[in-house]
Amino acid sequence: MLEERALVIAVHGKKNEKATVRTQRLSACDACQLKSGCGTHSFAKLSGNQSIELDIANPLGARQGDVVLVAIPEQGLMLASLLMYLLPLVSMFMAVLVAQWLGVAGDPGLIGAAAAGLLAGFAVVRKQAARHRADTRFTPRMTSVALQAPPEVPCRQSSA
Repeated sequence: MLEERALVIAVHGKKNEKATVRTQRLSACDACQLKSGCGTHSFAKLSGNQSIELDIANPLGARQGDVVLVAIPEQGLMLASLLMYLLPLVSMFMAVLVAQWLGVAGDPGLIGAAAAGLLAGFAVVRKQAARHRADTRFTPRMTSVALQAPPEVPCRQSSA
């Protein structure tokens, strides 16, 4: 299981059975000592460290403001990564090979076939993602509350 800390930004449902959590997306370059002279670090800075929000089950009864650990099975993450990155590339190369076999001449035709193959690969990935939406191998889940938010204390007005 791969775990990441996340902040509970909202709880919802009749019995607070769902939680919206926010986790910070970080680049591996942040921990690297060679980042000052690396082009990959420059690209990571351009994309920014954006936060990711997820709606997940709240079996622990976490409250807004709690910091929780969210885990996803490694097998599911590896399978999803392979599907997302490898399938579109393979379909792109296959489309180019089929175009060459059919006798498509010239670079514009092959570029068009490559683009069509890439888009077809992304379409298949999207369809597979929708099909596996409820699969527990791909579903992040809350494993523990790392830090509880302080209890709410009602404000009292002083009489002066």
